[in-house]
Formats: sequence, structure tokens, C-alpha cells
Amino acid sequence: MSIRIWVGPSPIAGRGLFAAQHIHQGTRTMQYIGQRIAKAETAERLYQGNQYIFAFNDRYDIDGKTLKNTPPHEPFL
Repeated sequence: MSIRIWVGPSPIAGRGLFAAQHIHQGTRTMQYIGQRIAKAETAERLYQGNQYIFAFNDRYDIDGKTLKNTPPHEPFL
């Protein structure tokens, strides 16, 4: 199944991931790669200006500040 998504300007965070169709909850759109960090470390990295933190679970988050998370610039069709 092909999901149509693209990265574009966002008034919330500068850049965002957008859908060109309805996506059912739980559907994978892309893999998010990064270091697993404790919540206390998340607070420190956010304070330092890192905006690539993704909530993972109650104990850990994922720091996606890596070139491995380069999203597509054109919509998937």
C-alpha cells in the first residue's frame, strides 16, 4: 500500500510531515531513527534547541537529530 505524504513548511515547527490522504491510526509512514534517551536527557536536549525529539514511551524518547532521518521532499504518489 502506498501512502502519499510530503514534507513542507509548517507554521508550528518550521517543517512538518503532511498527508495527502486519510491515514488510519497505527499505519507506518516512515521509520524514525535515532538514539534512545531517558526523559531527563530529553529535557536537556530540548533546552539546547534540539527539536527532533520523538516521544517513544513513558521512560524513553528518540532523538532523531541524525542525517539518517532525511524525509522525502516530493510527495509520494
